[in-house]
Amino acid sequence: MKKVPLLYNLSVLKSERTLDELAELLKTALSKCWNRQTRALLMELLSEVRALGGRAAATSGDVGRIEAKAAKYLGVGLAEAARRPVAEAISTSYRHGLHGVGVDFALKAPNLSAIDLLREDGLYWLGGGYDRFASDEIRKSLWAYYETGATRLQLAEHLEDSLSQLAEPKMEGYFNLLADHWVARTNELGRVAGYEEAGVEYVQVVAVLDAHTTQICRSMHGRVIPVGALSRQRDRLLSAARRHDADAMKAAQPMFGDQEVPAATKTSALIDAGIGLPPYHFRCRTTTVAYFPPVEYLEKVSQWAIDGEVPAQELPGLLDHAREARWGSHEVIWEKRDGGDGQRHATSFVHYMKHGKREFHATMAEYNERIASLIRRGGRDAYLIIEDKKAPTLRSSFTTRRRENR
Repeated sequence: MKKVPLLYNLSVLKSERTLDELAELLKTALSKCWNRQTRALLMELLSEVRALGGRAAATSGDVGRIEAKAAKYLGVGLAEAARRPVAEAISTSYRHGLHGVGVDFALKAPNLSAIDLLREDGLYWLGGGYDRFASDEIRKSLWAYYETGATRLQLAEHLEDSLSQLAEPKMEGYFNLLADHWVARTNELGRVAGYEEAGVEYVQVVAVLDAHTTQICRSMHGRVIPVGALSRQRDRLLSAARRHDADAMKAAQPMFGDQEVPAATKTSALIDAGIGLPPYHFRCRTTTVAYFPPVEYLEKVSQWAIDGEVPAQELPGLLDHAREARWGSHEVIWEKRDGGDGQRHATSFVHYMKHGKREFHATMAEYNERIASLIRRGGRDAYLIIEDKKAPTLRSSFTTRRRENR
């Protein structure tokens, strides 16, 4: 692990410190604490070796004692050593989210309680990391070396090598994952508190869309979620943290793999499944921003398309609007990646060249008639046709105009 100077006082960082920088500082702090605990463990073992006789053959009792001391120093001992940097990172991340809403709120009793819970839960999982990820390999390595007839001194030296070669790489990866996740999750919980204080009713999910964006983040990008739903999810998370209940934590905030997406597609169904508040996976970059319903009708329709559902009270108006739609009345660029010329053409022409000619084997007139019929068939079904969610901005792929405006 990197042995660099440790900056403990995270709470005095300027407000413009990014979340990535906060996470890196915490990683450094955890790495430094591991190094200190490892050195303290080895120093105590060497003191015992001198007292018991380092040249004497190690006994099974020596192996058991080393195992117990390693678990103590690198488990609970590590958590206590990291208490201050973890507490300050959690507090700073929470404040970052709270103030990120746009108003400089002071921390209130519920905020402080949440920060305390998140700190203690984080230290709990940090303290159990050695037992979950490294102790078995260390145990096997010590007993195998003991069987060779090693002396007490050789066994202590072997532990030092094993910690460096076996435990440290695994623990460093664990520290990095914890730091990234703690900072991202705590920041979002702080934002929820900020939305509540500011009276914001809805938030919109905003993902960083690039080559590294996961499928779950692409799927969630642009969705609108009630703050009340996030508040309830927050409460479930904190309840699970209070009990250190891993299963309840997973149920309250499921984590997805890079290529995984939930089975549900409607935003309301995703919320019911506990999928609302970022992060959606480890090292997630997605966040939320305050959302205010648009005034323009077409913007509302586009948002319904993103969320995959239409409010029940809006459905009659949408069906009426769809019946009066005019297909292909505006121009878009026929992209070269789609076999086009890079120039602007009528939507109907571009859509036909991309889909109709190849998939329906119809003339352009026939294809346009099919599309117009589909859009206006609101008496039976309503279809919202949107572009692929890989696009940074989601737009309806057709515009609608009232017939009287033709």
